[in-house]
Parts: sequence; C-alpha cells; structure tokens
Amino acid sequence: MNEARDLYLKTYGAIDRMDHLIQNCNMKYRTWKCWHSGMIHGKALAVVVAYDFYLEAATGHLFPEWKVEKPVSFYRF
Repeated sequence: MNEARDLYLKTYGAIDRMDHLIQNCNMKYRTWKCWHSGMIHGKALAVVVAYDFYLEAATGHLFPEWKVEKPVSFYRF
C-alpha cells in the first residue's frame, strides 16, 4: 500500500465527521450574493473546530486542571 492511500484510509472518517457536524450547524439564509455560501460554510467550519478544541481541553489532555466531568454536547456548545 502506498503512503497516499494509507493516509486517505486513516483520515476519511474524520472528514465525514466534520461534514456531519457542519451540516448540524444548520447555518443557512437566502441570498443572491455568490460569496455567502462560502462564508457560511467557513463560519460553520469555525464552530466545528472550536468545539473540537473544547473537547480536547475538557478531556484534560492539555492540562489536567481543565478536565470537565461531563463535557457539553455539540448543540449546547
């Protein structure tokens, strides 16, 4: 197996999870501007990445004193 295929097989699940969370953000509004679609997608991606950072910090991997017993869900975040 070559390196590119190995990398793809190890990471495609993460991309699917991120796409699912972006879809769950449900950031939509009607507009005629062509650049709004990219802007909304970028904002939703920022929310997903911020939640991922929160989970990393809340599990105590960064600093043990930041550990939270019960991290909030994506929707509550």
